[in-house]
Amino acid sequence: MKKISITFCLLLISLFIYSQPQYTSRNGIYSFVELGIGGTIPQTGNTDFSGVCLFFDNSPGYIFDNTFSNNTFSLGLGYSVKLFKLNSNLSEYSNKNTLFSFPIYFHGTYFHRRNEGKHTPFLNAKFGYEALSKEINFENKDDNVQWSKKYSGGLYASISIGDLYEITDEDRLSLSITCRLHNYSIVDSNTKVEQKPISISLNIGWFFY
Repeated sequence: MKKISITFCLLLISLFIYSQPQYTSRNGIYSFVELGIGGTIPQTGNTDFSGVCLFFDNSPGYIFDNTFSNNTFSLGLGYSVKLFKLNSNLSEYSNKNTLFSFPIYFHGTYFHRRNEGKHTPFLNAKFGYEALSKEINFENKDDNVQWSKKYSGGLYASISIGDLYEITDEDRLSLSITCRLHNYSIVDSNTKVEQKPISISLNIGWFFY
């Protein structure tokens, strides 16, 4: 009778263990890369920037519940590459109207785990500095006028909302929308002005361990 009781208890313990959710063993470090395409929101007054923008984001981080079994969040350090153009009014006076900038940022992400499905909505915020340094020469051949502008970067911030779709235990496809705030300094004929364009982009990415 004692042996039967012990066997029964071991059976119950085994059933309890194997009835619990089983997750792949992994650490909390992940990689998250995204490609985005968007545009600059038109601003009132004089602005040097408009048109289509292209983005590449590399945002590795550490997630504090890597099983995605509950709502969780992550922190990390990342960088972006932004390709954009000057507006059409300036572009006609120079053949070098394309700029690259390199935002470097801290980022935090909240993941909202609603159920045991494959979708995980998320909210991400980034804050850092956007590196940019380029001087462009312009020429109005009709009026025989030449001038130059020097573009510099500044503080950078963005907020994204999106969804991760589980492909495997360690890989997820992402789709998101991002609003980015840029701060640029422009020196023109020894006069310095600040411009703060806002860009909106649609992004597709890959989240993986």
